[in-house]
Amino acid sequence: MSCSDTSGASTSAVRGAQPADEAAAREYRRGLGFAAAAYAIWSANPLYFALLKGVPALEVTAHRAWWSVPALLGLLALRGDLWRSLATLANVRLLGWLLLSTLFIGANWWLFIHGLQTGRTLEMSLGYYIYPLLSVLAGLLLGERFTPRQALSIGLMALAVAWLTWASGAFPWLALALGGSFSIYGLLRRHIAVGALEGLLVEATLLSAAFAAWAATSGAALHFGADAWNTTFLLLAGPVTLAPLAFYAAAARRIRFSTLGLMFYVIPTSFFITGWLVFGEPFDVNRLIAFVIIWTALALYASETPKRGTASAA
Repeated sequence: MSCSDTSGASTSAVRGAQPADEAAAREYRRGLGFAAAAYAIWSANPLYFALLKGVPALEVTAHRAWWSVPALLGLLALRGDLWRSLATLANVRLLGWLLLSTLFIGANWWLFIHGLQTGRTLEMSLGYYIYPLLSVLAGLLLGERFTPRQALSIGLMALAVAWLTWASGAFPWLALALGGSFSIYGLLRRHIAVGALEGLLVEATLLSAAFAAWAATSGAALHFGADAWNTTFLLLAGPVTLAPLAFYAAAARRIRFSTLGLMFYVIPTSFFITGWLVFGEPFDVNRLIAFVIIWTALALYASETPKRGTASAA
């Protein structure tokens, strides 16, 4: 082959590679857009559910589950995965594991609404800040080991919790329960062989059945149907819950998990700002010290994540 042939072949190869590169870049940009949409909706959740402050937390949680089911059925039908998803209900072993994960996601949803209604959005933001560190602790159940930097980060988290407990005289149980339930849920779902939306359909169905039994036997007067305001926002509670999950799933197929993980901190930061500046929750020196300790712990933790991600990719 002559030099001119070689040059022409190289030029053709480059031209042939360009569309693939452009397509990959386009998919990456779409992934970032999906992630931004997911985190924006999650960040706005306190503002949305604050509109239902007069409705008991358990009832709001029930409606999140009830109206998630038809929304999930529609999404899965559009994807052509509906019948395969429904077959999950016939797998007894899988159903048992999903029943366990249902308990943790149901508890997490209720804790979020309870914290919001009791004016503890700042404590909830703390819970989501420490969630990654609690996930590392949960990894001990799988025999995972700490790196020195992770151990130091977890030690700082414990110091922040101890400081808050000593300074305020109250153990920050909501933050730990919220972050802990979410981390254990994530740990379970990571090892249950079922798709994100398929598993969520089973969980929402199980929660719906449990809440339907509660509504039928408790004799509590439900707010749904009592007035147009509460009825509308309760009806939309399911889609508001599911939309960010669908966007997140779409983003996860297009961009690295390390990128998604770093973007996650947008959520507790927005909760922090909302609780302090919008809801007017008190933010004193003791809380500032605790948050500075946690932010330092997260900086240590996040500084190691890219290195681990690169090593894994290699």
